[in-house]
Amino acid sequence: AALDAAFAEGSPFADFRYSLSEQTTRTDAGWSSPAFTTQVVYDTTGFADEAAEEAWLRTVQDDLRADAVLTDSIGVAIDPELSFGEAAEQSAPYIFLAVALILLLVAFVHRSYWSSVVVGAGLTATTLAAYGTSALLGLKMGSLLLAFVVPIAMISFGVDFYIHGLGRVREAQVDEGHDVRAAYPLGMRAVFVAMLLAVSSSIAAFLSNAASGIEAIIQFGVGSALSLGFAYLFLGQIAPRVTVGVEAWVGDDPVKGASRYLYAAGMLIVAVMGGLSVAMAAVMPAIGLVTFAIFSVAFVALPAFVTRRRNRRARVAGRQLVEGHTGAAHGLDQAGWLVHFLAKWRFVTIPVVVVIGTLGLMQAMSVSSGFEIEDFLSTDTDFAQSIDRVSGHYPSSGEGTSFIYIEGDLTDPDNLAAIDTTVAQLRASGADFGTNGDGEMIVALHAADIVRMVVASPAAEVIAASGPSLADADGNGLPDSGAGIAAIYRHVAEFGVTTPDGAPAISAADTAKYIAQTDAGYATDITIQVGSFTDGAIIEPVEAALTEAAIAHEAMTTGVRARVSGDVLTSYYGMDSFTRSMLVSMPLALLLALVLAMAMLRSVRFAIVSVLPIGLVVIGLYAFMATFGYTVNVVTATIAAIAVGVGID
Repeated sequence: AALDAAFAEGSPFADFRYSLSEQTTRTDAGWSSPAFTTQVVYDTTGFADEAAEEAWLRTVQDDLRADAVLTDSIGVAIDPELSFGEAAEQSAPYIFLAVALILLLVAFVHRSYWSSVVVGAGLTATTLAAYGTSALLGLKMGSLLLAFVVPIAMISFGVDFYIHGLGRVREAQVDEGHDVRAAYPLGMRAVFVAMLLAVSSSIAAFLSNAASGIEAIIQFGVGSALSLGFAYLFLGQIAPRVTVGVEAWVGDDPVKGASRYLYAAGMLIVAVMGGLSVAMAAVMPAIGLVTFAIFSVAFVALPAFVTRRRNRRARVAGRQLVEGHTGAAHGLDQAGWLVHFLAKWRFVTIPVVVVIGTLGLMQAMSVSSGFEIEDFLSTDTDFAQSIDRVSGHYPSSGEGTSFIYIEGDLTDPDNLAAIDTTVAQLRASGADFGTNGDGEMIVALHAADIVRMVVASPAAEVIAASGPSLADADGNGLPDSGAGIAAIYRHVAEFGVTTPDGAPAISAADTAKYIAQTDAGYATDITIQVGSFTDGAIIEPVEAALTEAAIAHEAMTTGVRARVSGDVLTSYYGMDSFTRSMLVSMPLALLLALVLAMAMLRSVRFAIVSVLPIGLVVIGLYAFMATFGYTVNVVTATIAAIAVGVGID
């Protein structure tokens, strides 16, 4: 009964019904609603930074939940910095798993314990060096790109460099019969130019992201370039020498019997500890430095001394020793046969590839940009769930806001009254603006509303008694004199706004959100809700309606400027800029790779042959994304550069 009276037309609390879910029903028995919203107002000056403020808001949420019996409370988007930072920290398990699997793979392919542990130590050293340098340069190490994508690039390229280098040194050892001192320089000399071309072109491809003009993408490019440089140095150049040096130092192993299964089980421990070492270096560098030291001593140095002693005893005892290296460090005959077959039938292969590439290009052109919370945060997080609940309970009100910012002489009665005309134009535009439960367009308070509230309150008599006239001859609720309007602005800045019965409505500190004094006079905004953050079919007509209304507003006023902005528009066009950055950085990456290939291979033909297939890979990549509904966002916009870097390698 109390709610029924409060929500009734004419009640001072009637508008509170719009805080109820749109799933609310009203019957003779009363109101029934699954949810409602309310605001928590607090002083922001007591927090050292945004993270501290968000942490406190989480405690408020916990307090509201703690004593609840029949309800649940959730803060709507109260902790974006903490949520995205925690998402970045979740990269550690994926890094751990990737490295552990790689160490097992290297041990299996090379049939070498030393190869595996050197890769583990090398990846940890690379991570520490790359992340430490990035932090010194001021890169945002907590960003999703640097936390998720850069480690992928660093690990994959680093292990690739290592396999190239060690494989060629193995050839010099096994196939050509050289000892370590000769095999390493001979092997590395043979592969040096190819590896230098690979790392140079890959770094160029990643640095091409700097052309995007977007801070997150630029930092990703710089961070990736640093990681690749250190991966090339530690894993491409130093690690192969360490591996063959340790193998030569410990000597030939005795032939293993059943003990080989014990060694295989031991590799699982190495994989776990290696993965842990790299993951800690990525997310907690101080701890990573300790794990690197432990791993290097416990799994490299100490086993080397023990193995050297064992092998010497085995040799003296006359036990049978393993001669040479059994691991498949390089080469796969089946791949060679397949490539030879496709090249032999090039008159069929090339037309088929051209047709597939053309169809893929047509599909790739349809890939769109977009932003969904679920692309970056787990649906289990309160942040994601709060957005989902608001969308479910208030679908008509829109997902975000946009506004017309108005600045100038807003003490002029005609200029102030023009705001009403602009609001009416927006209502009649047909754009998908957010509405309340009654289907009315939601418009936030603006300067004209504040003035009307004061005129209808007891403060009007106080202001009029001081001299300025608040007479309203045309009955639009606004004073007819500029002096009267200016007096109202001064009053609310000092005393705030009250209701018709004198109760506080808006504090003096909060009135600046609706009317603020600037160098050009006064400023206010017409803020509306927009139905989507990502749907261009909704957002672009909204922007067009706002822009048209802003132009009309300037035309009907004197000395007033109107401009359009808002979080929905900046978010949408920010996403669109990622797509455009791809269109800029992608050709630039290919061009840089082509120039480097021509310089190092000293052949235009070989350079074109090296780079052209990468274009087909990129086309296929974005055709796949378009086909399966993936969108270009801050993470996926970087994939093209990775494709170029891996492809040229």
